[in-house]
Amino acid sequence: MGILDDVQTQVESMGADELKAEFARIIAEREKRKTKQLEYNTKPEVKAKRLEYTKAKMAEYKSDPVKAAKMAEQRKAYMQKPEVKERQKVYREKRNAQLKAIVARAAELGITL
Repeated sequence: MGILDDVQTQVESMGADELKAEFARIIAEREKRKTKQLEYNTKPEVKAKRLEYTKAKMAEYKSDPVKAAKMAEQRKAYMQKPEVKERQKVYREKRNAQLKAIVARAAELGITL
């Protein structure tokens, strides 16, 4: 049984009330995380720390362009590793499958999203 089959089975077993509750839970969690992140991002000490770090990194890269190029190459190499790409692909496929299954089930139950 593949990812799509598993997700489809889970969603098909949900009734309208469960589906609405699941959507409400997902949206509430997303809003909670978004609010928490925004609160953190707007703290003056966080902004100052980020700015200081960014200025220091920019100065470091300007003073040593070879190091900057090496770091960029390392990051590129890491992101192109087959296992990293595969992990990202599986995650995207699973997420898309879940969304498609939920939307399809909602349509079957007459719920407009």
